[in-house]
Amino acid sequence: MGKTVSSHKKALYAFSLFIFVTLLVHITLLILNRGSQLDLYFRQLDDFMADFLNPVRFSVRRNPYFDEKLDPMHHNQAALFYMFCWAVGRMAEVKDDVDVGWLGTMWENRLLLLLSFFYLMASVLVLIHSLLCLSLKFKASRMIIFPLMVSTVMLYAIERANHIIIAVACITYFIAFYDSPDRKKRLFACLCLALAAVFKIYPVLFGFLYFEKRQYREIVLSAVTAMVLFFLPFFFFRHGIHNFPRLLQNWSRFAATAPKGSFITIMKLMGVAAIFLSLFQKRLFDRLVCIVFPVLILSTNAGGYTTLYFFPLVVLLFNDTQDTAGNTKNTSGGQDLSISVFHRVFFSVYFALLLMPLQVAKLFLQNGSNSNLFLYGKTRAYVFIIVFCAVLATTVMEQWKSWRK
Repeated sequence: MGKTVSSHKKALYAFSLFIFVTLLVHITLLILNRGSQLDLYFRQLDDFMADFLNPVRFSVRRNPYFDEKLDPMHHNQAALFYMFCWAVGRMAEVKDDVDVGWLGTMWENRLLLLLSFFYLMASVLVLIHSLLCLSLKFKASRMIIFPLMVSTVMLYAIERANHIIIAVACITYFIAFYDSPDRKKRLFACLCLALAAVFKIYPVLFGFLYFEKRQYREIVLSAVTAMVLFFLPFFFFRHGIHNFPRLLQNWSRFAATAPKGSFITIMKLMGVAAIFLSLFQKRLFDRLVCIVFPVLILSTNAGGYTTLYFFPLVVLLFNDTQDTAGNTKNTSGGQDLSISVFHRVFFSVYFALLLMPLQVAKLFLQNGSNSNLFLYGKTRAYVFIIVFCAVLATTVMEQWKSWRK
């Protein structure tokens, strides 16, 4: 008798096949008609690797927050990241008098492009290793990493060379090790959470995972580490600690460009409610859902690459924790890794549509947007409303059953 393939394995094979088929279609259409599928990439590659090259040119004069030759609104990165970019600029011999107003001067520096490639390659490799660690913890198939690496959001983040790849890798390490019995791994998780929070701020919400087991020592350690990594690098640049209020001003100016309205306000309030709702979730998957969606919703003016935070959810979604009868076979560190049937079906379809490289907006809409139809705009918000209501209903039902017992 042949070995029976479990339902979650079939779902994984179907998910992977769908991603790779849409990738092939994307590449084929990209060759036949560049104007259509190039919209996966920001401004059709006219701003290539700008999320890394721009900080390099912003920091070359060691004055990234006050340089009046540039629009300070976009100088909103952490000083720690600007320090790294300054070092790369020095190694690439980027001059202090470089034409900082034009990104093309960065493309002409071949050594800088080579260093940028190494930085990008290292970022991807670190992310892959973090996903391997997470798949080991969740007893999930490592096969899931391959479709994730060619997904639309990953291709977009690579084209932008955005350091969100590092931030997501840090969060993935954190989820893998935050409750580990090994003290060194728990300390590493604290460092990873601090780094992610310094780089992108909103990943600090993943710290709510500590509350389940009352890991208050790790909370304090992560907070202190984040404060040191955030404030100390300011003194490397001109104006010292005065860079901090300037950074807050730049943040506020950048946030002012985000969409506004009653709908956005309601979404943010629901995001805050979802964070506190995570404290009442028994399943790890449900807790992560209640944290990841607010991270996306609250950062309303962030690029589509914020959906990289879904990667740990995708790995957990295809974990091997249930037998054919639906009983949980194993847990990790006392965690309930089981997933409801609704969540397994709903998120398998949603992630497949979200992560496919094919740009459906250009295929099915006359005036298609510059992105995957499921990546931006109110579509993501509507999905969040559905998920929030479903999780809320599940939580109320589970609490009611526990009270009746």
